[in-house]
Amino acid sequence: MLRESILRVYSEAGEANITLSSGFDSNYILYTLANYTNSSINAFCIGGEKGINEIPEVTKIAKFYGINLLVDTVMSQDLESQIIHTSLN
Repeated sequence: MLRESILRVYSEAGEANITLSSGFDSNYILYTLANYTNSSINAFCIGGEKGINEIPEVTKIAKFYGINLLVDTVMSQDLESQIIHTSLN
């Protein structure tokens, strides 16, 4: 059912733009697109200056699938100032 949902969303577009991490969820979406569509795939990954930076692993994944990867590194103080704080109340 998940595969069918992914294919339904991306099959008509001809191009897929996805966020990519080293986690299972985004990798499953990429695997599905790469193996079941003819879509041109663009992936985006943002890493942090401090803490976990997945860009090195994501770069390996992108090379494996032969997709276009756009990356950026965000300084922690810049990210903190750009986060929109919302209340769930």
